[in-house]
Amino acid sequence: MLFDKTGTLTLGRPLVSQVEPVDPLDPGAADRLVQVAAALEQQSRHPLAHALLQEAGRRGLVLPAALEGTTVPGEGLEGRLEGEPERLRVGRLDWLAASGVPVAPEIRERQAQLETDGASLLAVASGPRLLGLVAVEDRPRADAATTLAALRRRGLALGLLSGDRRAAVERLGEQLGLEASELAWQLQPEQKLAH
Repeated sequence: MLFDKTGTLTLGRPLVSQVEPVDPLDPGAADRLVQVAAALEQQSRHPLAHALLQEAGRRGLVLPAALEGTTVPGEGLEGRLEGEPERLRVGRLDWLAASGVPVAPEIRERQAQLETDGASLLAVASGPRLLGLVAVEDRPRADAATTLAALRRRGLALGLLSGDRRAAVERLGEQLGLEASELAWQLQPEQKLAH
């Protein structure tokens, strides 16, 4: 029996746990990072979009209108916002790097730290410039570990499929009593279907 991670074995209501602008000395950089990301995600139904919108509301941010937006499955969103001259992207750091956004080694180190702690990471870019990282965390469902244990006792083989990075999936697997061989990470939607 295969399970998706977000909203199945976790609550599916992740919250923003860290906002880390590339320029931490700019007093408005964290708010701008959340504002841009949430504005792009306004039309998305993805749980991470909900976390960004909730954080923008908590900060009292006014979101500019999205003029256009395109979802790149398994990678993120790109589009334009009212009043923003550059094309904006929110999604996987590797996706942004592959599309020409320079990523400094210290950003990669911070990515690894946050993901080891179990966070899902969203990177935000304006044109070719990385604005920063937003860490989002979800909690396991209270009944997930006991449900998996009961299914295992019935003789079912179990598996966890996720688009998240390895460290976050392994951490959840440990919490739920899943073996390393039962975990799959960084999967695109079509790869999940293939499994």
